[in-house]
Amino acid sequence: MLNKNRLFCISQVIAILIVIAGCGERDPQKLLESAAAAEKENRTAEAMEFAEKSVKYNPQDVDSLLFYAALLEKSGDYEKALPNAELAVKLAPERFEAHHLAGKILLKMPGRHPEAIAPLLRAKGIEAGDLDNLLLLATSYAQAGNYKELLKALKEASVIPGCFKRAEYHNLVGMYYFHYKLYDRAVKNFLQAYRFDRKSPEIIYNIACAQEKRGNAAGAKQFYQLYLRSAGDRNDQNQTIIDVRAKLAKLK
Repeated sequence: MLNKNRLFCISQVIAILIVIAGCGERDPQKLLESAAAAEKENRTAEAMEFAEKSVKYNPQDVDSLLFYAALLEKSGDYEKALPNAELAVKLAPERFEAHHLAGKILLKMPGRHPEAIAPLLRAKGIEAGDLDNLLLLATSYAQAGNYKELLKALKEASVIPGCFKRAEYHNLVGMYYFHYKLYDRAVKNFLQAYRFDRKSPEIIYNIACAQEKRGNAAGAKQFYQLYLRSAGDRNDQNQTIIDVRAKLAKLK
């Protein structure tokens, strides 16, 4: 009888522990802490699993939605990231991060970059002095071909500390000058962007194009070749790679 009682008590303890463990796995704060720790240690798959669980068990938790959407955006899964960011916007329209992340995702989605302007403007309305957001907004204007608004956004960004150390800023200034066929100024700014980011295929390509436009065949050839090495076999660059190879053939 004593053994049966002991077994009954042990089974009760095990059942309680299982329930407690189950509750812990559903707690958004604990799951997000685990996800953040995993991401910090570059355990991406594990971080994604924790974040996905947090959203599954807490579908109305804005922090869970934003963390999961950010991980998905970082992994390049924009189609899956966007609904999570948009739900966060709906649940917490006062949150800067929600609008900013939605705009950032839209900016990277093929054919949807014009839609990025609205959420980025809403984010700006909440935190006007956020440099990352202003540079994304400027990028969205550049992609939309709205150079008047691009210039306004660049002027706003230029008064924020740290702006002149950002490759994106100088690259966007270069794009502005390139559009207006001021190729010497474009090259100067693209090279300044390259000084801060020597791995960006976009910046390298922009330098090559501007050098070619100003008649510097040697400079254009150098950076087109560098572009091919930096871009590799990226799917989104394939057509550009074909064009660059054609340009190099003509520059020989």
